Amino acid sequence: MDDAHIVHLFREGASAEVVAARTNLLAEIAAGATHLPFETPVVLEQGAFFGRIYTIEKRIPGTSLLSALATTQDTVRRSLIEQYMAAAWKMGSIHITRRFIGEIGRKDAIQATAWQAYLTERARRSLAASPLTNIDADALAASVGELCDAPAFVHLDYFAGNVMVHEDQLTAVIDFGYSSIIGDRRMNAMVAAAHLVTPRITPYYTNNYCRRSITLLCMAA
Repeated sequence: MDDAHIVHLFREGASAEVVAARTNLLAEIAAGATHLPFETPVVLEQGAFFGRIYTIEKRIPGTSLLSALATTQDTVRRSLIEQYMAAAWKMGSIHITRRFIGEIGRKDAIQATAWQAYLTERARRSLAASPLTNIDADALAASVGELCDAPAFVHLDYFAGNVMVHEDQLTAVIDFGYSSIIGDRRMNAMVAAAHLVTPRITPYYTNNYCRRSITLLCMAA
C-alpha cells in the first residue's frame, strides 16, 4: 500500500465477525505488550471491497527471521536465534485477562477452568481426528504436567517465519490470532525450539537428532 501500511485481503466468504474478533484481539495484544522490546501487529481499519473483507494494518519493516537465517552466519546467526528464543519466553508476559484456560479465537474453542481439563479435551478431539486409536487422552494430558506458573498467553504458531528482524535485531512477532491460547507459557519456548529443528534451519537435522532435542527440551521443562 505504502511505506507505513499494508492491506490484508481476506478470502471470499470470510466472516466480518471473525475478522473483527481478530482485530480486537490484536489491539488487546498490542496494549498488553507495550513493555516488550518488539512490535506486534496493529489493525488501523476494517472494511469491505466488492464483498471481500480487508484490513489496513501498520507495516512492520524488516524481513522474516526464516529468510535471515538462510543468509547469516556465526555470531550474527547465533544472536538472532538467542533473540528468537528470548522473545518466546517474553511473550508469556503479554497481559491478556481471561476467565478460562484454552483457546481464544477459534469458533469451536475449547475453554476450561483447569489446565488438565483443557489438555484432556484437546487431546480427545485431536486423537479422534487421527489414526492413533491406541493412545489414551487422559494419560496423554497427564504426561504434560501442571502449569509452571499462572496461566499465560501462548502464541502457539511461533516460528521463524512469524518473526521479523531488521539490522540483526528482532523487531516484531506477527500472525497472532485463531490458534492462540491461555495456557502454560513454556509452550512458547517449546514450540519455538521444535521449529528450529528443521533441515532449512539446522542443516545437520536427522530424525534421531530431532528426537534427542525434543526429549531434552521436555526434560528441561
